[in-house]
Parts: sequence; structure tokens; C-alpha cells
Amino acid sequence: MIMPNMNTNMTDINLNNSINFTSYPTTIPESRSFSQAENQYDSPSSRNKQVNINVGSLNCRSLIKTNQPTTSSEFIRFLRSQSLDLLTLQETHASDPEQQQILDMKFQTKSSVWSHYCGIVSLNPSLVLSSAFIDRDQRLIACTVSHMNHTFEPFTIVTIYAPASLSPRRQYYYNIMQLPIFSLIRDPLLMT
Repeated sequence: MIMPNMNTNMTDINLNNSINFTSYPTTIPESRSFSQAENQYDSPSSRNKQVNINVGSLNCRSLIKTNQPTTSSEFIRFLRSQSLDLLTLQETHASDPEQQQILDMKFQTKSSVWSHYCGIVSLNPSLVLSSAFIDRDQRLIACTVSHMNHTFEPFTIVTIYAPASLSPRRQYYYNIMQLPIFSLIRDPLLMT
């Protein structure tokens, strides 16, 4: 299981409303000679190689700001400039497919997963998001990240936008840990 250390590599960025942006450099074991026929990674000679993937996470308090489209576009441009491979977003308010398409266009991404409350965006064209799971409250997205050239073994990334109040948040986490997806995940897991 791959879990970011919440006490390291934090960068505070002050843009008008004092936004707290967190970036986690994540190391993924490089794949071992991918065999498409068997869909396996299995060469002992490359087991010690590693691939670095930069993952950022941000509570963005709505990227779709119709009253401030220039600020929204500039902020997304700033996020794209941060050398991130994956970006997880919470509190996006991207509730309809048209808004999600606009965000995909602004992020210049070919691979993303959106819900009303959160999103996962691949800013690296070689990284593909697939097998997405979104909980019924649309506060959790889990999806598989793979490399188009099979450079590393696929892993699961999860982003959660939990309720703000303590009691509902505890209940929400209890409920999502009962979901089958958490017992079925066999590949490395990254939660943001």
C-alpha cells in the first residue's frame, strides 16, 4: 500500500484566498516485462527499478467559477505548471458533464474522472485512468492508474471529499471502508 506521509513535502501557495496545495512525490515500482498475453509483470531483473510519479491534492472550493472565469483559468494554468503527473481535487462542484468537459479542456488532459464533489486528473499523457468507481454520494473516486507503455504495474488512486462535521465524517469513513472496493484492491493503493 502506498500512502503519502502527511507531514512531508507540503507546499503552501498563497493566491488571494490562501490556498493550501499539497504535492506528494510518489515512488512506484517499475513493471517487470509486461506480457500482454498473460497480463503479468514478471522479470526479476527489473524488480528494483522505480518510477517517480508526482501527485498533488487540492481542496479547490470550486474550479468552475462562472463569475471569475479568468481567475479559474489562471489557477488551472498554475496547477498545470507544477510538474504534477496526477492531481486529485476535492470540492470541485463539477456536477454536470459540460462542466467536466470544460475542466478537461482547461487541464489539457486526455484522462480524468469526475464526480460532483471531486476529480482525478492525469496531467501526464502517458498515464491512463480506468476502472473508475464513484460512491453513491459522489464523495469518493477510486480508479486504476496505468502507463500506456506498461512502465510500471497499475495501481489504484483514491480521492475522498469527506463531510466537514466530525460525526458525519466518522460515519462516512466507516461506511466507505465497508465498500467491497477496499477489500478487492490487490494492487498498490494511493489515497489522497
